[in-house]
Amino acid sequence: MTKASGGKQMEFLDLLPYFVAVITGVGSWLGSYFMATKKSKQELKSLEESNKHEIEKLMKRHEVNIESLKEKHLLEMDKRSDEHEKKIEIMGLEHQNELLRKSQELENSVKFNAMGEMFSSPEKIKGLLDLIEDPKLKPFMKK
Repeated sequence: MTKASGGKQMEFLDLLPYFVAVITGVGSWLGSYFMATKKSKQELKSLEESNKHEIEKLMKRHEVNIESLKEKHLLEMDKRSDEHEKKIEIMGLEHQNELLRKSQELENSVKFNAMGEMFSSPEKIKGLLDLIEDPKLKPFMKK
């Protein structure tokens, strides 16, 4: 073996520590990469799981809030419906009272106009007195 073949062997042996260092570094890097990837996947999975539980809790809370809002709305609608019915009832009673008052006013007006007409002239008063004195009507008169 000549210098030329010995030189190649020598060069390879000189580079061997570098190859070992590079291979060790690459192996270490690959191991770290795979471990980091595995750990990140596990953390991501645990975050998804915890978020899933949080979302479920929030959904349940929102369902309860929606139900309470529906009940509150129904109660408010019932209250407004009752108020509306009472207002209608009051308006009906006021209308009846107004009709009754106008009817009584009209009745009193007619009575007082008739009495005024009866007492407006002396002949009508004399005729009324004669009617009161009529013996046929005496049994119907109150004492």
